[in-house]
Amino acid sequence: MYSCLLVLSLFTLPIPSGQGAVPTTTVRDELARYTLLRDRTILERPENLSILSIKAHISSGTKSLITEMSEATKEPNPIQKNLQVMALLNRYLNTERYLDLNASANIPLPYFRLREVQFLPHAFYTFNLGAQLSISNFGDVTNPRAQTYLKKEKAIGLSSEYRHEKYQGYFRLYQLTRSDVKSLLTYADIVENKSLIEFDSLNIEAQSYAVDLANTWNFKNKQLTAEVRELAPLPASVETHYGFRPLFHLNLRSNQTFWYYGGGLHYRRFYSLDNGLYAEAGITRHGTPRLDFSTRLSNESINLTPEITWGILHLRYGMRLQYRNPVDEMWVPATHFVILEFQYPG
Repeated sequence: MYSCLLVLSLFTLPIPSGQGAVPTTTVRDELARYTLLRDRTILERPENLSILSIKAHISSGTKSLITEMSEATKEPNPIQKNLQVMALLNRYLNTERYLDLNASANIPLPYFRLREVQFLPHAFYTFNLGAQLSISNFGDVTNPRAQTYLKKEKAIGLSSEYRHEKYQGYFRLYQLTRSDVKSLLTYADIVENKSLIEFDSLNIEAQSYAVDLANTWNFKNKQLTAEVRELAPLPASVETHYGFRPLFHLNLRSNQTFWYYGGGLHYRRFYSLDNGLYAEAGITRHGTPRLDFSTRLSNESINLTPEITWGILHLRYGMRLQYRNPVDEMWVPATHFVILEFQYPG
């Protein structure tokens, strides 16, 4: 049943019109950029069932930018304050920064079997903070501006993996609470001590109920995965910029003894299908500790990710490196990410 629903959803997608490489407005849409990077972040993360999981993605220079701007706005001398703020805006001109922080916990429930299918249910809670920031002078070269998009969300519900000799997957039913805000800060706004990133402004929450469905079919040494996330058929309590639009994903992978390769496609409203294409590969050294190395290539960046699994501890550190720069006339720095998980024994 889940498989049919997934395939039907994926093959009835509307084909969106692509976005050009050159911005058509004087202010870039940070929501669209954030949505693409956030979906890449979601699909880069392993779907391991763990007791506790902490994940962080942050662009190079994000901490320096926020710290330096905060110090500049505290300058008591008005003339020096104006000069320092303008100097920082010019230093980071036409660059972007991305931030994603995620924590989740799972409580296992009694396992059970129906005929040849084993179910592994659990209750879960997830908390996420995300931000997208860029500084540009599009449309007015004498007046740099900072565009920001901030999002906070919480999910609580029930989930279950299921396993069969010929297929496996998962389904989730949960309450999704989301709040977000878009802002445009001019040079004058920043001089008046307005923060670049202020999560306290996320005070209007929208609630809805959502479903995640995924199924993987096994064909000898190949696997085909179809997935839909955040499918919310009911209207939200209030409107948000991000909305409650589903993420669709297809992946085909060939598994060998010590390595794998494959590729896939993902799509959500706000970005074009070509931005969702990727290729991937990885190698594994079995034993204790288990060592893995994976890489993923999109149409603008490549991920390099070593991993180690030792008992219940799973640790991965990686970098998302740009091989195409700038993107939409914005310079994109490397993104560092760390994932720490405490998995269930066995």
